[in-house]
Amino acid sequence: MLHSCQSNPPTRRINLFLDDAVPVHSIPATPFPHTTTSTVELYKLGTAQRYWELVHENVFSDGAHWQSYPPYVLYYRSSAFMAIIMAVAETCGRFFPYLQPRGVAGVITSAVVISGLLIILSDWGFSQVLLKYGLE
Repeated sequence: MLHSCQSNPPTRRINLFLDDAVPVHSIPATPFPHTTTSTVELYKLGTAQRYWELVHENVFSDGAHWQSYPPYVLYYRSSAFMAIIMAVAETCGRFFPYLQPRGVAGVITSAVVISGLLIILSDWGFSQVLLKYGLE
């Protein structure tokens, strides 16, 4: 005898608007029942091998420079922006070692404004690097 927790999961209706859609009883209601390979074949998107060839072709293109490859661009830009913010905040904080509590807001404001201007300048510099090496 099966308990309610041991029974097969119910299926849900998915309206795909396709003539050759997958029958409703073959799609389980669990959130992630399939791997990418079986999902590609389940929805008749082609073969799994062709899918991974397309992924590899579009994500890892030949000749991609570190200056223009999107994950690297996001990494080095965000790292540089964080370093700028931390360096400016440290510098502004250490510039006035014996600061009274009423002056803290002015130092915080100056750190935010200066780091914002430096981030805009560094963003311009990074865009010049992308223009020089091109987006492939």
